[in-house]
Amino acid sequence: RLIAESSELDPADPTGHLILASGYAQLGRVPELDEELARARALGFGEAAEELDSALEHGAYGLLLMCLRDPRRAAEAEAHLVRALELDPHRYGYHFSLYHLRLGRHDEDGAIAALVAFRDHLPSGEPLFQVVDALRLEVLGEHRAALDTLERVAALPGMSAERLQELRWHRHAGRMHLHLHELEPAEVLLRRAVEEAPTDGPSWEGLTMIQIERLKQGEASETTRRAAEECARRALAVSPALANPQVVLAWLAVWELGHAPLRADPRQSPAWGAVRAALDRL
Repeated sequence: RLIAESSELDPADPTGHLILASGYAQLGRVPELDEELARARALGFGEAAEELDSALEHGAYGLLLMCLRDPRRAAEAEAHLVRALELDPHRYGYHFSLYHLRLGRHDEDGAIAALVAFRDHLPSGEPLFQVVDALRLEVLGEHRAALDTLERVAALPGMSAERLQELRWHRHAGRMHLHLHELEPAEVLLRRAVEEAPTDGPSWEGLTMIQIERLKQGEASETTRRAAEECARRALAVSPALANPQVVLAWLAVWELGHAPLRADPRQSPAWGAVRAALDRL
């Protein structure tokens, strides 16, 4: 879709390259992202808000900043998306992007407002309408009600595996089970989510938290520790700005240090080096 949208634009216009860059950012394909951003700059894109004069430019650049997952640029990304909606309210998909941005900044009221604005453009009978309402309930902390809503979506007549994948149903339902501390169904659903989309950083993060919950419950086996480490590293490989996987790696490093053989100088211990590296990343 992004390629089709960008191909309709003037080849001398940098906006098409911004659109493609935002798409590559969502997929975690950094080399292609950098290439498209360089092409946009070569065509005169200056990354200054006053130089952007269309909803498409503001929206594409806002999505690009958002997908870079740099907390320092979240406010800038939000400003571009808000401006895009002011210039063209028909691009209501930007409301859903604002929901993600605001949730990441712990602005729950703003996130709910963005979800409601997005939902209001959808037919009430559409499965996506119900999924969005489940996300609203999640932000409100009503996780059981959100899960019930998602399960009704899955039970709709004619619902297919392909449509559930499009709706990211397994990611959302798995996250609700995790909120409710139902680890077994959460893991099954989140594993399905990363099978469908291996670059789904939040689902890898959810799988990381499942393993940590098991460690907290006393399942301190090497298998569980290694599973937690693998999921944390997979999450960070696609979403480097995620905080929880960094905390998990630091926690695991401290655990290893506490169980490592004693040395005259602890600083010479490989486990100590791992702890320092984990804390530096935080």
